Amino acid sequence: MKNCHRQFSLLGLFILFCFCSTKAWTQDGYWQRYSVKDTMTDIQKLIKNFYKNFNPAHHKFSAKTGDMGLSYEYSYYSTVDKKNHIHRGHVAWEWTNPSSMKPGDKLTVKGIISNLTGEPGNISAYAMLGSYAFMKPVPGKLSYATPNGSTKIAGTAEVPKPGIGRDGKLIPYLYMKFVLSGGNEFNWVERTITYKWIPKAKVTQPPATTNAAIAGTYKTDFDEMTLSISGNKVTGTYKWKDGRIEGTLNGTTLTGWWYQSNGKGRFIFNFNSTFTAFTGKWGYNNSEPSSAWNGTKSP
Repeated sequence: MKNCHRQFSLLGLFILFCFCSTKAWTQDGYWQRYSVKDTMTDIQKLIKNFYKNFNPAHHKFSAKTGDMGLSYEYSYYSTVDKKNHIHRGHVAWEWTNPSSMKPGDKLTVKGIISNLTGEPGNISAYAMLGSYAFMKPVPGKLSYATPNGSTKIAGTAEVPKPGIGRDGKLIPYLYMKFVLSGGNEFNWVERTITYKWIPKAKVTQPPATTNAAIAGTYKTDFDEMTLSISGNKVTGTYKWKDGRIEGTLNGTTLTGWWYQSNGKGRFIFNFNSTFTAFTGKWGYNNSEPSSAWNGTKSP
């Protein structure tokens, strides 16, 4: 019974994890470039751990970093052969270097690795998106550059959705890492580009306004007007020369005829989405409405 209880408990945790993951992963959003961090080997500290009679003046290390390439130079004086030795490595990256990425986007990276000296030792490089090291040597090439040689690598990764931590919360960062190594683990340099998850803002739609909202009293250019509606047919009266209107409402546009003691004509009113105001035109008889007739709904 204890084993059964344990199995059900694990199953429950697994279901809860899936639920939390699904909940976070269904959020819309995108990854936005956030920060850059460069790291270089402390070559003197590393070598000091291996050599008792370490002379810092005999070892020098420098590196350059960028989104499109990395390089380093390590030089040392050997007390064995009494000579100076220099190791140089370089990798040139070719990629779109996006400022933002969406889950599901394809990110393709190509690299040319160069070993710029004849000293023993190979030069290697790779790129990682999150925890995914997706680079491979192109067909017919080695994964590393031999002395005075070069090689090519390439790979494509799919931009992931945000992960979920053990606390059930969304992990809001994604890391793009580029690494150049001297092969002996002493000389390497890396650039880490951090992307931050930007959730898509939820758009709250205002409640739909029905045609009935047009009914009411408006202050207009031709005194106060009161409207009523039945279906899409609108009728109204206004306090100017015994005025009245009859029209048809289509969306927020009301068209029809006005009638007064001194004549009649066509009109068109364009209401806002809440039917609290309109801008309109009127004209005599069958002429195209061209004169202003605006109104605002009374509280």
